[in-house]
Amino acid sequence: MGKVQTFLGLRKTQFLCYTSPLMVYTAKLVIRDIVTAKPNQLIYEVANAMKERNTGSVIVAEQGNKPVGIFTERDLCRKVVANGLDVLKIRASEVMTKNIISINAADPIERAFEALAAGRFRHVPVIEKQEVVGMVSLSDLAKLLCTKLEIFTTKNNAKMSYTARLLLRDVVTVDPYEFVFKAANIMKERNTGSVIVAQEGTKPLGIFTERDLCRNVVAGGLAPLSTKISAVMNKTIVSIDVSDPLEKAFEILAAGQCRHVPIMEGEEVAGMVSLTDMVKLLHTKWSANSSS
Repeated sequence: MGKVQTFLGLRKTQFLCYTSPLMVYTAKLVIRDIVTAKPNQLIYEVANAMKERNTGSVIVAEQGNKPVGIFTERDLCRKVVANGLDVLKIRASEVMTKNIISINAADPIERAFEALAAGRFRHVPVIEKQEVVGMVSLSDLAKLLCTKLEIFTTKNNAKMSYTARLLLRDVVTVDPYEFVFKAANIMKERNTGSVIVAQEGTKPLGIFTERDLCRNVVAGGLAPLSTKISAVMNKTIVSIDVSDPLEKAFEILAAGQCRHVPIMEGEEVAGMVSLTDMVKLLHTKWSANSSS
């Protein structure tokens, strides 16, 4: 029998910790409240629900809790704001993702890893008897992987490569005096969930993410076409140095402080670690440990 443990205090959720990591079932891991929206709900209302319930996605369901789609902060950014649609007129059914990639309640958690680690999306619904009973997110998987690997506490575990060697890449920036509409289009075009706010040749002033767009702009009743980034960006940047080990970024991400951690080299942003990066890397390491 497996030993029942608390899953990092995640809303009293419990899971079975078996010898084999693949024996952790999603039904035991993600039984919690699900945020739903009706197909005819206005996007403004849906954005407010996501803000109030502190979630990055909602299940769009008909009567009887039968899912017909999913709507996320990414959908809000790329399908609504970047296309100049009016959140007071557009309804969830018009912009939701209809082809839901889901897993069954009895499926091993590995099934969720296969979907999420591919980087296509950040939320996978858990279905039981044609109803949504839970949701697996990148944050859930990051916490689970960190726990299973014990990469922060195991003395015998070797340190990972430095961030400079692994994740230095082009950083997407936006001028603080640009409008939110422009930032949403940049995030869509560059396939990123965040942009660094900075003027050319200066140190970063803040970070603007899809979450900021949802909560600070749309749910706040502000107009993306006339609201400047400087007014709604997050001015508190939680970052790591280029010489820091990746564990430091993972600690920040797994704690749920944010979903993107800038990598600083002096006063310049040289790269970015995201939850997607973290899950991909940890999943690879977990798989290697499981097979050894």
